[in-house]
Amino acid sequence: MALPQFAEPTRPRCYNIRDVLTMDYKDFIHSDSRIMLGKPVIKGTRITVEHILSELTAGMEISEIVEAHPSLDKEKVRAAIAYALDVLRNEDVYSLAE
Repeated sequence: MALPQFAEPTRPRCYNIRDVLTMDYKDFIHSDSRIMLGKPVIKGTRITVEHILSELTAGMEISEIVEAHPSLDKEKVRAAIAYALDVLRNEDVYSLAE
């Protein structure tokens, strides 16, 4: 049985990294223990940052994510990326003893 063939994207993904690095995602991202078990979500929705990142990882374009979730726009998706970047940037990393 042959594996399905996936079409290559017709245009490359282009993000202005400065926009993501300097974005104030706090205008768009919210965390409340009563909503989605406290996971960070897009304000006014139950769409988690984790869900947006999983869709991006699966190969969805930002425009496709916005189309699939009418309460989102490109800026909110970029805010989710900026939030994840900030979390990773500020994460404490400890070496484990071997």
